[in-house]
Amino acid sequence: MFRPHIANKIGHDAQVIYFDADLPSIANYRVLPGDYEVHVPEFPESFVTPNVSPIIVLDQEHKALVRDWYGVLDWREDNIYMYARNSLTGNRTSYTEKLVNGDSSHPMFVLMNGELVLLSATFTINTVTPPYISVSPFYPTDIGAINAAMTTLENDNGGSDGYQLSVWTPPADVQSVLVGGASANQVLVGA
Repeated sequence: MFRPHIANKIGHDAQVIYFDADLPSIANYRVLPGDYEVHVPEFPESFVTPNVSPIIVLDQEHKALVRDWYGVLDWREDNIYMYARNSLTGNRTSYTEKLVNGDSSHPMFVLMNGELVLLSATFTINTVTPPYISVSPFYPTDIGAINAAMTTLENDNGGSDGYQLSVWTPPADVQSVLVGGASANQVLVGA
C-alpha cells in the first residue's frame, strides 16, 4: 500500500508528495535546466506569430496533442509560468485540439534531441476563444523549490532515498539543440 504523506505546495499549482514506498512502473522525465534560454529559440512577441516551438501535451484521454510553446512570464508574484496555444498553421494543426476542463494537471513536454523533457502540467486554459491559450507553472524555474520540498518531506518522514529532479543536459557534442523550425517539425509531426 502506498500512503501519501503531507504535500508541500510549490507556488500556485505544483505539489510534492512523499509516499512511504516507491511507486511501481512510473515514468521519470528530466526537466529543462534553469538556464533553459540557452537551449530553446527566442520566444515571439505575439500570439499570432507562426512557427514557434512545438510541445507535446497529454490530455485527460491520454492523447498526445501538439501545441505551440509561446514563452514564459511572471504571471503571479511567486511563480514563473509558461504559455502555449493550439497550433494554427501547417501540419501541426492535424495534431492539436482545444484543451477542456479536466485536462488540468496533465504533463507538457518539449522534444530535446529526441528526448521528451518535462516542462509543466496544464494549469489554466482558455476554453472559449481561439487559439485556446493555456498558462502553466514552469518547472525549470522551480527546480530549487521542488528539490527542497522533496528533501524536507523525505527528512520529515524518515526517508533516505535522496530523490531529486533529474535535469536535462545537452549532449557534449552539441552546442545548441533547437526545438523549433523545420527540424523539430519533422521529428515531432512528420512535417
